[in-house]
Amino acid sequence: CRPFCLRGGDEAGTHLRAVEQHRAGAAFAAVAADLGAGEPEPVAQRAGKGLVKRVKVAYLGPLYSYSHQAAAEYFGTTVDFAPVSTIATVFDELLHSHVDYGVVPLENSTDGRIVDTLGMFARHPIHITGEIQLRIHHNLVARCGRGEIQEVFSKPQAFSQCREWLSKHLPGVRLVEMTSTAAAAQLAAEKP
Repeated sequence: CRPFCLRGGDEAGTHLRAVEQHRAGAAFAAVAADLGAGEPEPVAQRAGKGLVKRVKVAYLGPLYSYSHQAAAEYFGTTVDFAPVSTIATVFDELLHSHVDYGVVPLENSTDGRIVDTLGMFARHPIHITGEIQLRIHHNLVARCGRGEIQEVFSKPQAFSQCREWLSKHLPGVRLVEMTSTAAAAQLAAEKP
């Protein structure tokens, strides 16, 4: 994956950085409530009379999702992370100054650009300030043998990325869409 760091801006329109083609993963974007352009500020920002404000970062998905992994790689682990359930919510959190930055998917190697993210860029003055290369590795997780699997839970992009393997090794298995691969893994850990 290629996560992108984005930052809000006061100019009209969307400003995207040109990036090279990358066919081994997906792209993410990080967004910020601070409306100035430029690189992310240090994890601890000075605010007022010597007080320190921790940076807050919204990301798509639950803890341990690919967006969370991208955010942790880009910002480190000393920021406050705020998981949200939709790409639009990451942008809303940023635009309402509830967070300083956000991370959203922008592109993946099999399905191309993420339409929801591009639509948000078209409607809001957000700037990309950085990117992260993140390889995506999907795993089949179950509490039973492969021959006993009747359903596979995941997000549509993961199904698309794994369609050949699934059709070859699990033909006829019911595919159930979920909002994230991390949520699907949690369900697999709990469901017999």
